[in-house]
Amino acid sequence: MKRIALLGSAAASLATVALVLTACSGSAEPAETEAAGQTRVVESIDGPVEIPAHPQRVVAYWGAAEALLTLEGSPLVGVDAVDNRAPGTFGDDEEAWDRYQELPKVGRTLEPDYEAILALEPDLILFTSPAVYWDKLDIDRLNDIAPTVNLTSREVASIGEWKDDFLEIADIVGLSEQAEGLRADYDARAADIHEEHAAKIDGKRFVAIASWAEGTFWNQTAGSYIAHIPEDAGLSFPDAEPHELSTEELGTLAEYDAIVYSLGTDGKPTPQMQAVLDSELFRALPAVQAGRLIPLHYDAQRNYDAALVALDSLDRALAGMPD
Repeated sequence: MKRIALLGSAAASLATVALVLTACSGSAEPAETEAAGQTRVVESIDGPVEIPAHPQRVVAYWGAAEALLTLEGSPLVGVDAVDNRAPGTFGDDEEAWDRYQELPKVGRTLEPDYEAILALEPDLILFTSPAVYWDKLDIDRLNDIAPTVNLTSREVASIGEWKDDFLEIADIVGLSEQAEGLRADYDARAADIHEEHAAKIDGKRFVAIASWAEGTFWNQTAGSYIAHIPEDAGLSFPDAEPHELSTEELGTLAEYDAIVYSLGTDGKPTPQMQAVLDSELFRALPAVQAGRLIPLHYDAQRNYDAALVALDSLDRALAGMPD
């Protein structure tokens, strides 16, 4: 709306009429126009970035996409293409999965489709990409399209920090209250599980394992893919770097009271994980002999819908596990 210099009461009356006519025509209200031009500064991996205070068209990759797909009303117009996304990626949230399928794809985190991004005319591009990947992108080209923010400051991927990223992403698009509600529901569910099964959790030694390659398994230690959800319910895991071992070294798990292992988005172990479960060395472990196994549904949650499904699977396993 053009600003009109008001000269005298007659001019003021004319301006009032003009405002009424403008409102009736369906044009943006003055407050909306003003809000659309506002900006704020957020911290990116490379330093502060000025972004719209109220983003209207957001392209998002990886963890940022996971968050925005599950937040109702998010201004998402394009997402990355990820090979292992499946309906279970968003737990029981079928709407998020439908939305992911319907939205335009803009390449992968390591290989953005710059032309596809440009065609969507975003006013903000969001990443939660560790530095090891970020340094391989053409950041200047992205910034030429729209302000580009990478919310992580990490050198490498750290799955357990997605919950903090989730809240920051929600704040950027004005959906903090919704995200905080999801976080509160998740925390309450985790606390309930600990209270219900404290006798089976407290003081026990847990180990988390996964397998993605034939003949090997990963010891998933504290903060890792498999461990970070059970940890919120009070389970304790070794404080070390995750490491890959030969299946011939399964005997190293004999010291643990219970074993958590991963299931995919389909609720089944990977073929490699199933081979571990079927091996004689695994079946001979004390925890296995005692029936203290915890299959955890989906091991790479980056949203609360999927995380709650994981907690539900943990609850069921603990309920059926002997003291």
